[in-house]
Formats: sequence, structure tokens, C-alpha cells
Amino acid sequence: MRYIRLSDGNYPMSWNNVKADFPNTSFSKASGLPEGYAVVTDTSKPTIDPFIQDFVEVAPVLNGTDYEQTFEIIDFTGQDLTDGLALKKSDSIEQAERAVQDYINTQCVSLGYDNVNSIAKYLTNENDFYAECQSLSLWVGKVWTKAISIQADVEAGTISEPTPEEVVAMLPVYE
Repeated sequence: MRYIRLSDGNYPMSWNNVKADFPNTSFSKASGLPEGYAVVTDTSKPTIDPFIQDFVEVAPVLNGTDYEQTFEIIDFTGQDLTDGLALKKSDSIEQAERAVQDYINTQCVSLGYDNVNSIAKYLTNENDFYAECQSLSLWVGKVWTKAISIQADVEAGTISEPTPEEVVAMLPVYE
């Protein structure tokens, strides 16, 4: 629990800080706060985009009869903003790539293979799985071609950035 000294707005103060203001007085939390101090109620931290924003706690505000914790959102600027946008782009691309890879692996597993990598061993010579693995391999190429095309459209501003789930919905279906 944190406290505010009302006379000068000193915040945050711990219980020990409050007691230190009264070195010759004995009191406990059970006896209540001395006059001139108030409890500061915790509030939820703000929702931010951590790639381009941060937040700091600022002075609490009086809301009716209670003081509440408050935060200020800080928007990145300059190099911090540039770096944050690059990280955000990198993160969203990684998420989309994972979703595409999961989509491919799910299809391969549904056909009885461990993952997409396991089809390669059946493509080296004629066998019972050769035709199916060749078909899967061609489909995988089409999936990644489409995924790369979607990313190019995003970078060109032709489409807005889709979520990983929306990317998967735009990919070719294995037939």
C-alpha cells in the first residue's frame, strides 16, 4: 500500500516513510493514518503499444474522497519511434511467418507426416508416398509465394496489415 502526504504531495510513501515523519510517536496501521496523509488506491496500468509507447506513474489524483494512482502515456519520438516501429514490424512479420508455418505443418500432420520437413525424404526416389509429397511440396511453394505477396502488398500500402489469422485465411488450400 502506498500513501501521499497531503501538505506537499510527497508520493509515493510507504508505511515506514509515514512513521518516519513522526519519530517520537507510536502508532500502527490498525490505529489509522495520521492526519494529513491518505491512502492511494492502485489502478490498472494503461494499455499501450509497447513498441511505440511507454508510461510513467505521475502524482495521484483525488477522485471524490479517494486518491487514485495515475499514469501518463509517453509516445516515442525520433530514433526511439523509428526503432520501435522497426521492432513492431519485425515482430508482426515473425508472428505471420509462424502462423504460415503452423498452417503448413498442420496440413502435413493431418496427412500422417511429422511436419513439412518429413516429406523431403519421400521425394528422393519413386515410392508409395512420392506423388502425395510432390503435391504437398508444390502446395508449400504456393503458400509461401502468397505469404510473400501479402507482405509486399502491406509494405506497398496496398492493403492494411492483416493479423496472423487473416494471413492464413488468404493462403491457398491444399487439395
